[in-house]
Parts: sequence; structure tokens; C-alpha cells
Amino acid sequence: MGKLRCKCGNILSNVASPNEVEGYLIKDQDLEFEGLRDSSDIMDIGRLVWECNECGRLAVSYPGKDDATVKWYVPEDGIPGGLMRFDE
Repeated sequence: MGKLRCKCGNILSNVASPNEVEGYLIKDQDLEFEGLRDSSDIMDIGRLVWECNECGRLAVSYPGKDDATVKWYVPEDGIPGGLMRFDE
């Protein structure tokens, strides 16, 4: 369980199930890696990404850091993209 405060002030939480706030960013070459067996492997090689449902900012974790440091990216149109939203 975790929470993250967006730059816009919105509190992001990954408690809900299904979780439509966070996901993982994975490079193509890592997907082709033969040793990729399950979701824990994805967590080891991917970068955690949180999406704010208010402003659309993406918080991308730094790889290999033990702290909660993220880098923020803002969509040019300022509209949330629903990147983590599941199809209905």
C-alpha cells in the first residue's frame, strides 16, 4: 500500500482493487528477455508509474533507488489520459 501527493495536491493511493493509479514502464528489450517468468520479474526490471486522475501528471520512479523519489511528467493538454484504466 502506498500514497503519493501529486504536484496539483491530489492524493494518489494504490489501495483500490483493481488499481487504476499505478503501472509499470518496461523497455521492449526487457520484454524479450527469456528469463521473464512472472509479475515479480516485471517489478524488478520496470519503473513504477503513477498517474494522477485530476491533472494527468505521471510520476515515474527512479530505478535502483531505495527512496520514493519520482520524476514528474505533465501532459501537454493537461488532460488525464486514463493510461491505467481497465477496459470495460
